Amino acid sequence: MLDITPTSDTLLVMHFDATNPMDLEQQAVKAAVAADWPTARDLNLRILTLEPNAVDAKVRLGKAYLELRDYTKAKKYFREVLAVDPINTVAQKNYQLAKEEKHSPATQNGFKNLIKEPATYAEVRADIIAKGFTASKIATGAVFVLKVLAAQTKVIYSYKDQPIELAVITDAKMHKRLKAAKDQGATLSGTFVKGTDKELTVLLTSSLPIFDCERQELKPYTKRDFMDSDNEPPEPVIEDN
Repeated sequence: MLDITPTSDTLLVMHFDATNPMDLEQQAVKAAVAADWPTARDLNLRILTLEPNAVDAKVRLGKAYLELRDYTKAKKYFREVLAVDPINTVAQKNYQLAKEEKHSPATQNGFKNLIKEPATYAEVRADIIAKGFTASKIATGAVFVLKVLAAQTKVIYSYKDQPIELAVITDAKMHKRLKAAKDQGATLSGTFVKGTDKELTVLLTSSLPIFDCERQELKPYTKRDFMDSDNEPPEPVIEDN
């Protein structure tokens, strides 16, 4: 078993099987979410010693090197990805940033304190209702405001300093919990972690313990989670509800 304690000021302390690529991937993603790029780099390098052709690990490693401003190595790994997956949009965008010697430093955006208190966070699906938006256009780690109404909970996204009704949480049980939390005066927010097309996975956080108390884990998100954060979505048109 390998015990890695990151040198940054994150709360990550990882105990896992260093010979298991899936365990390593999960920890590598946690490190990236926490913007602990030295640890993310080291974990993805370890994955590649076990699985030299792991494309997702190369994407994550390139991203780590990009954030660490090691542009030569970032370009190397993104080129390797594009050699086998030439339409990989994540590698394309970040390879261009590396060529221009730019980086898009990630922030923790509420992830830092996830493990401090149980039942204060949970993942939920939300369906995008704003025209012109897809999940790939939302920056990883973007923070949402939750608009809890009588019948539904809407996900509000700030676009060009304007609040956009981006999505609706479809889980009726979750909406009921959020409504109860709001009535109790809880502070609620959401953070984007991944998505496909018109569907989001949102990490909900509450100042009160309203969610199930069983142990919750961050899932091992992959390449779509590491889109750089400076791309602009198209002008949205909001559907009438």
